[in-house]
Amino acid sequence: MAVEIGDVAYAKLMLHLVRHPHAPVCGFLVGRLGAFETGTKSRAAVVDDAVPLFHGNVLAPMLEVATQIVAAQLESGQAIVGFYHVNELAADRSVPIVAEQVASTIEENQGGAGAVLLQVINEKLSDRRDHALQAWARAKSSGTWSSALEIKEGKGAVGTDKTLFSALRLANTAVECELFKSYADFDDHLENPERNPFNPDTDAALRGLFNK
Repeated sequence: MAVEIGDVAYAKLMLHLVRHPHAPVCGFLVGRLGAFETGTKSRAAVVDDAVPLFHGNVLAPMLEVATQIVAAQLESGQAIVGFYHVNELAADRSVPIVAEQVASTIEENQGGAGAVLLQVINEKLSDRRDHALQAWARAKSSGTWSSALEIKEGKGAVGTDKTLFSALRLANTAVECELFKSYADFDDHLENPERNPFNPDTDAALRGLFNK
C-alpha cells in the first residue's frame, strides 16, 4: 500500500521542524483516505495538507481543542487522515506511544476506515535528496502500527515519483526563503491568538513557489 504526499503538505511539514529544530514537533495530515486493501496497487491515503500542532509535549485537552478547530475548517471531501511526528533527538527513530494513540483515535473517528502514521527520520535530513519519511498503517491482524506504507508524490506533483523530487525542491526553496520564520503551530496560537496555525500566508507563498 502507498500514501501519496502532496508537495505543499511536505513543505509545510518541513517548515514546522525547521522552525523548532530542538523540540519534538507533530501535526495532522489532511486529505482523503484510500482503500486499505491487500494488493500492490492499494492506496492508504492522499495527503494534501499538513496542519502543525505542537512543538513539545502533546497534552490531551489541547489536542482535543485543536482537533475540533481543524475539523471545522476542513473543505468538502477532506478529512484528518493521519498524524505526523518528528523526534527531538537526531538519532531517535522510536515512535512515541502518544503518536500511535493519536493515529488510532483518528482511525476510530473515521469509522475504522484507516489512518496514516508518518515519521520524519532526522538522521536522513542531512541528505537533501532524501525525503526522510517513513509511514505506517495499523496492521489488521495485530492492531499495531507496523504495516509499512510506500511513499509517493501525490496531488499537485508530476507522476508518482517515490523520491518526492518536486516536494523536496519546494521544501528546500521554502527553507532558503526563510518561510519558517513566520510559521505558526497551535502552541504558538495558544500563546498569541493572532498567530494562525493554518498559516494562510505561508500556504499562498508555497503555492506561488510551486507554480513558478
